[in-house]
Amino acid sequence: MQAWFHKLRRAVPVLRLPEKPRRGDGPWVIIRSLVFFVLFYLYLWLIVDLRLIYGGGGAMSGFPVFFKGWVFLGEHLSYPGGPVEYLSALLSQLFYAGWAGAFVVAVQAWLIGLCVGRLLKAMDLMVIYWLRFVPAMILLILYSQYVYHFVTTMALLVALVFACLYVKLARATGRARGLLSAESQLTKLIGPIAFLGLSVVLYTVAGGAYLLFAVLCAIYELFMAHRWGTGVLYLLVAAVIPYVEGVLILGASLPDAFCRLLPFSWRTLNSVTRRRMVEAVYVLYLFLPVIGLASGLGRTLAKTNPLFGMLERIRQPLSEGRHDRRRSKTIRSKLRRLATAPAVMWAVGSLALFGISGIAVFFSYDRESKALLAVQYYACRRMWPQVLDAASQNPDSPFVINAVDRALYHTGRLGYDMLRYGQDLDALLLTGEDNVVAYWHKFDTQIDLGLVNTAEKNLTECVEVYGAQPGILKRLAFVNLVKGDIGSARIFLGALSRTLFHATWANEWLDRLSSDPNLAHDDQIQHLRSVRLKKDNPGLLFGKDGLLLVLLEENGTNRMALEYLLAHYMLKRQLDRFIKSLKRLSDFDYVEIPTLYDEAVAIYVYGTRKPFYLEGYQASPDTIRRIEHFSEIFRRYSGNKQAAFSELAPDYGDSYFFYHIYGFSARKE
Repeated sequence: MQAWFHKLRRAVPVLRLPEKPRRGDGPWVIIRSLVFFVLFYLYLWLIVDLRLIYGGGGAMSGFPVFFKGWVFLGEHLSYPGGPVEYLSALLSQLFYAGWAGAFVVAVQAWLIGLCVGRLLKAMDLMVIYWLRFVPAMILLILYSQYVYHFVTTMALLVALVFACLYVKLARATGRARGLLSAESQLTKLIGPIAFLGLSVVLYTVAGGAYLLFAVLCAIYELFMAHRWGTGVLYLLVAAVIPYVEGVLILGASLPDAFCRLLPFSWRTLNSVTRRRMVEAVYVLYLFLPVIGLASGLGRTLAKTNPLFGMLERIRQPLSEGRHDRRRSKTIRSKLRRLATAPAVMWAVGSLALFGISGIAVFFSYDRESKALLAVQYYACRRMWPQVLDAASQNPDSPFVINAVDRALYHTGRLGYDMLRYGQDLDALLLTGEDNVVAYWHKFDTQIDLGLVNTAEKNLTECVEVYGAQPGILKRLAFVNLVKGDIGSARIFLGALSRTLFHATWANEWLDRLSSDPNLAHDDQIQHLRSVRLKKDNPGLLFGKDGLLLVLLEENGTNRMALEYLLAHYMLKRQLDRFIKSLKRLSDFDYVEIPTLYDEAVAIYVYGTRKPFYLEGYQASPDTIRRIEHFSEIFRRYSGNKQAAFSELAPDYGDSYFFYHIYGFSARKE
């Protein structure tokens, strides 16, 4: 029987209880932790790039706003969990600088792991002490998926810190009870009084995350300290505190009183973007309670169940027998000693830690989401080459296509390279009719075109959904500057002046208004005032091409409106309307007709046998040669599009010849 149990204990390491409790981490274990969190930090900074989460443009609906001043602070002190939300909002602003945001998240992950380790030690579970790295791995997965749960994980951290503080006080109380008297009423009350005081403070600070603290304290009292009455009392107090302090004193609603800042709060579950990967946050919150409960029940069974009792009784003889066997000089004993040597255990543990973390990162890293957020980030900053580079990683999103077309226009390449990227007729101009208020760079397209009123309407809806985000406030301030509504612009600029990273921009505009109230000397403002549509959008009644035509009627020199109109007709393959609008090119200073326009003209002339005249225009010999070669290949396959595809796509996939036949471009990789 003893031999059978000995084999069982070797097969299931959890059953092998340490003969001497570990007192802490040795220097090599500390070095391993240091290397892990340095790599954690570098990964978030250089690979994930938390700037993209900050500039998510509505893809992160839970990202908080932060304003300097006592008013904003006072608002957060008026409800349970407000202080943690205030601190989280402040620290989240550091995502603006990728290196600073990565440092904040790395420190948070390290502190959570430190608290988990302390609580595992308090539960006498040093045999699974390595599990303290699990929360950091989960955070790596969350940020690799580009989801934002920083506020919820900050509440988790605060609850764990308070739990560690309670355990420390409880242990000190236990030692004092042993020194004074087992019957001392004072020492018996110290623990519950400390728990009550910590509960009141923690609930005010972290809201619903207080429940995690209460459950951990109850588990400690029930299974580690074996004070059953105290443990049950704590669970009852946990049900009372949120109602009394949250509902009766602070006036919170019942769901908010118990669930605010917990991952299953209605504020999280009612939002599509907020509930992404929320299951991973559930694991973070349930991780320690499940381990503590399982460990406590296992120990209770060991005392009451005969089988577990037999295992515990034979542990000592097995241990003594093991010492005798270790004295032998057999190869087996030497290998066993080598395998359990500290250096070998450290190396194996390190390989397991970094290997599992690497696998988790590899399979969770969301490149498409990063590309989408990168396009948003660069488009909002008018970094056009970076927009085009990022777009190649996620070419099919309408928001990416919208940003690509804007970048191509501002670099003078829309008529040349439009079909080098995926195109969608509806994505060329997103007007907000679909009620999609995410990815705010599409409102910059509207502003550039002159659809200022449309942009203002959409941005106002964004404020209702996302709050007073600086990115929205900047656009609303600029829109009102263009409209000449200086009073409204000053309100938005005043709000921006109380932010951390946009105050300089706001103060610069306020200084300009002081010296030039009508901004008569600002070329950009004057240009947008000249092209903006000064009435409601009647063009919407006739489609997007009608809207662009109205913009051209408002100002015939609106070059962006003309190029977008030509692109619209090309994508719709309406060459009659394209040719009619192309004659407006003579109103602008084009040095040459763009390649795609030239190809569209060639198709029109070859197809209709009608001449095309535009002052200064002459068909490019290269375009003539290419359309003849394209037509020759197409005729060779008797007009069978599917059969000709493989031969046409490599050389003509980004041409208008190809698009006009197939309705899409075959982009070159």
